[in-house]
Amino acid sequence: MSTIAQETSPGAPQVDHAPSTTQSDKAAASDSTTTQESSEITKDALDEQAAQKNPFWKPRAPPMLGPDGQPLSRNATKKLLRQQQFLERRPQMRQQEKLKRKQKEKERREAIESGKIAPPPPKRQKLDQIQSGITIGIDMSFDDLMLEKEVKSMVDQIKRCYSYNRTCEKIVHIALTSFTGKSKEEFTKRANGYELWKNFTLHEDGLEKIWPSDEISGKERLAKLKQLQVKASIKSEALKAQVLAAASSSSSEPSSMEHQEATGSTPTDQATAAMTTEAPSSEGPSTEQETPQNDYKGLEMERHMKEEKLATIPAVKKIVYLSADSPNTITHLEPGTSYILGGIVDKNRFPRLCQDKAEKLGLETAQLPIGDYIQMSSRRILTVNQVFEILLQFIECNDWKEAFLKVIPQRKLEEKQRIRRGTEAWKAKYGDQGKGRPSASTSGSTSVANSVADEDESSHEDSGDEDDVEEEEGGSDGVEQAQDV
Repeated sequence: MSTIAQETSPGAPQVDHAPSTTQSDKAAASDSTTTQESSEITKDALDEQAAQKNPFWKPRAPPMLGPDGQPLSRNATKKLLRQQQFLERRPQMRQQEKLKRKQKEKERREAIESGKIAPPPPKRQKLDQIQSGITIGIDMSFDDLMLEKEVKSMVDQIKRCYSYNRTCEKIVHIALTSFTGKSKEEFTKRANGYELWKNFTLHEDGLEKIWPSDEISGKERLAKLKQLQVKASIKSEALKAQVLAAASSSSSEPSSMEHQEATGSTPTDQATAAMTTEAPSSEGPSTEQETPQNDYKGLEMERHMKEEKLATIPAVKKIVYLSADSPNTITHLEPGTSYILGGIVDKNRFPRLCQDKAEKLGLETAQLPIGDYIQMSSRRILTVNQVFEILLQFIECNDWKEAFLKVIPQRKLEEKQRIRRGTEAWKAKYGDQGKGRPSASTSGSTSVANSVADEDESSHEDSGDEDDVEEEEGGSDGVEQAQDV
C-alpha cells in the first residue's frame, strides 16, 4: 500500500500516456515515403504502358540547367547539345577539310599540266604600303548591350576592316579598346591567330587610359609578334599532334599496306623518288642567273626596314570620337590622331550612346560630312566597316564625295518616290486593277482616259492632307512620264 501511495502522491512525477512527437513524425515520414513509392510505381507503370504501345518510345531525360541554375527549355537544350557536338567534332572536321583541299589542289595541278583547264591569272603584285600615321580605334565596351548574333556581326565587321587595311596603299593602325568579355570569346572562336595580326593591337583598358601615347618602334613590335608566334606555333603543334593521334587510332593500318602492295612501292622508294624529282640537277649550265651574295643581303636588309616601318605603332596626341549625333563636322584627317568608332550593332536601339559617352569622358566629337556631298534616302547611320573603308578611301584620294560613293551602298543613295494607292500616279503606273504593271497596249491611252474620267470624282473628294493634294496634282506628270517611257 505504501508503494501505491507513493505513486499516487501529488509530489510524484506524472506519466504521460499520449503518443510522443517523434512517433508522429515517423508516421508522417512513412506516409510520405509510401506516397513517393506509389508515385514512382505509377510512373514506372505508365512508362511500361507507353513502351508497349510504341516500341520506339524513350523516357524523357531530365532538363538541363543553364548558367543561372534554372532549367532550360526544350529548344534551348537542343541548341546547347548541337553546339557541344559541333565543338567536339570541329578538330576532326578541320582535318578532313584540310585533306580535301589538298586533294583538290593536287587534282587541279594535274589538270593544268595536262591542259584540261587554263592556268590561273598571275597574282596581283603587292603594293608598297605606306604608314599614314593615323590610328583608328574601335571602342568594344558595349558588349553588354548586344545580343549574341550582334556580337558575332561586330567581330565579322572588324575582320573586314583588317582585311581591307591590308590591301590599301596607305594603311592605318587599328586598335581595339576594352577588349574583354563576349567580343574576346567570339574573336577566339571566329578569328584564329588574331594576336599575330600586323598593324593591329588589343587593349583591355578603356580608351581614356591608353591615349595619349608615344610612338612604339617597329623593331620592338616585331620582337613582340615573334614571341607570340612562337607560343602560337607550340600550341598549334600540340593540337595537331592530338588530332593526328585521334585520326590514326580511328584509321586502319592494313589499308595503307594494301595501297603499298597495289602500287608496288615502299615508303623509302617514294622518298627517294621525291628527292630525285625535287632536287635540281647539278650537271649542265644553270639557266637562272645567280644573285650575288651582296645583292641578296641588301635586298633582305631593305625588306626588313620596310617591315619595321609598317609595324611601327604611331603616336597618338589627340582623340576624336566619331558619332552621327555630333554637332561638329570633320573636314580632314590628321596624323597623330586616333579616330574612335563605337563598336556596337544595336539596330538604333540606343540613340546618342557614343555621343553621351564621349561627352562624359570630355572627348572631342565629330561626324562625317555626308550631307555636304551626297543625299541619303535614310538615316546617316553606317556600319563600322563602312565608316572604316570611307576613312581609308579619303586618306588615299583626299576627296570625301568619291570616298562616299565608293563605299555607301547604292540603295541608301536612291530617293524612293512614295506613290499613294488610288491616285492618278498609281493608276498610271499599275493600271486600274492596282496589281502589276499595265500592259504596253493599255499603258498609254487607257491610263490617260481613266485619269480624265476620274478628274471630276477626285475634285469632289475632301483630301484634308497636303501630301495627298500634292500627289494628286503630280498624277498628270506621272502619266506623261509613263507615256514617255
